[in-house]
Amino acid sequence: INAGCGPGIDYTIRCAGRFQQVCDGLRDRWVKATHARQVREACAEGRHAMIFSANNPPADAGFADGWEQLRWLEWFHRMGFRIMHLTYNRRNWVGDGCMEAANGGLSAFGYVVVEAMNDLGIVIDTPHTGARTTLDAAAASRAPIAASHTVCRALRDHPRGKTDEQLRAIAEKGGFIGITCVPGFLREDGGTIVDLLDHVEHAIKVA
Repeated sequence: INAGCGPGIDYTIRCAGRFQQVCDGLRDRWVKATHARQVREACAEGRHAMIFSANNPPADAGFADGWEQLRWLEWFHRMGFRIMHLTYNRRNWVGDGCMEAANGGLSAFGYVVVEAMNDLGIVIDTPHTGARTTLDAAAASRAPIAASHTVCRALRDHPRGKTDEQLRAIAEKGGFIGITCVPGFLREDGGTIVDLLDHVEHAIKVA
C-alpha cells in the first residue's frame, strides 16, 4: 500500500500514521507486514497483509539536501516501510525520473542510496523511474528490484512504461514486474482488460 504519498515529510508521516491506525484497529482483518514470514502467516490465517510502500522517500520531499534524505531512510524503515521509489517522475538527488528528457541515470549519491536500501532491506521500486536510472539500479543493487506498477513500452509508448531491456534487467535480477490497470497507460485511447492481459503476456514473454 502507498502509505507514504504526500508532498513532504510531514504529510508522508501523517499518511503512514493513518494506515498504521487501520492495521491497529482491524487486527482481525489486516496485518502490517515487515517480513515475508508475516505475509505467509496472514494468508494462512485468512487475513490481509499490508506492506508499506512510499512514492516519496528517498525522492525529493522537502529535505535540506541528499544526505538528510539518506538519514531518513532508516527512520522510514523503523516505521515499517519495506518498498520505496527512487524517483517520482522528475529528477531528484537520486537520479532521473521517467518524465525527464535527459535520461541521466543514477547520480553518484543515488548509488549510495541503492546501497543503503539494500543494507536496510528496503525493496527498490522503479515504476516512475527513468530508463537509465532503472538499468543503473538493477546493475548496482545487491538485491532484487521491482517495477510494481508499470506497462510495456513495446505495446504503449508512454514514458511511464518499461522497455524490453528494462523488463529483462529487472527479471534477471530476480525482481518482479507488476502491470498497472490505469487505462491511459495501457492504451492511448483508454485500455480495457484485454489490453491489460496483452501487457501481462508481453512481460512474461520478454522477462
